[in-house]
Amino acid sequence: LSGRNSTYRTVQISGTGSALYDFSPDLRWSQLSNILSVGFVPITLDGYALVQKRSQSASAEPGKIASFGENIHRYWDEAPFSDLGVRLHSLDNKRLADQGQVQPVDHNYIPQGVPSPLLAFQRGVAEELSRRIYELTMSDQANYKFLGLLFGLRHFRPALCGIVELGVTLSEAQRIIGEDRGKDHWEHNRIIPLALDPTAPEIQAQIANDKNWIDVGLGALILAIKFCKSRSKS
Repeated sequence: LSGRNSTYRTVQISGTGSALYDFSPDLRWSQLSNILSVGFVPITLDGYALVQKRSQSASAEPGKIASFGENIHRYWDEAPFSDLGVRLHSLDNKRLADQGQVQPVDHNYIPQGVPSPLLAFQRGVAEELSRRIYELTMSDQANYKFLGLLFGLRHFRPALCGIVELGVTLSEAQRIIGEDRGKDHWEHNRIIPLALDPTAPEIQAQIANDKNWIDVGLGALILAIKFCKSRSKS
């Protein structure tokens, strides 16, 4: 069964996919790789983190609170071996492919380089938040920082998590996103700003209500809080 992403294939076994997923036997025989995604928390100049409330139409964990994220795409996030920050296939061409104006890549593609988590991170900012926010942050690739590798124990999926420093205040970020929303904005119905203060009651309440969260998303927020606390001490 072909998945929504034409670069990959999804396997369903005689309608038993759910039972196989929930009560998995030893699947070491499978040659399918585990997916690796990136999770990120946008940070504003005035000390706010942005997280999202997933929409009910989202295919993954609808209604949950999460960081933003992106799956690493073998083609669109491809970089040369020598520099993982160089994009071999432009996001302008991806936009045309998403609109059906150019032929999408298929399983016959022979990779030229390697998949880059950094490029997936940057693409996620463009597609989940705003293309204009992406352009602002790309003025300095140091705005993108990976902080750790997290594993979601519910789905046993790894994610490289970090922050992106937006370089604008919360009110400015909200204005830009409102005027120029990313193409995948439908995946969330609300962007929630949280002050990056571990003593703030709202932050403590959010962490305590962990059942409302996608596990990796809450972990990414905690990493962001620890990073900002550490930086304020230095």
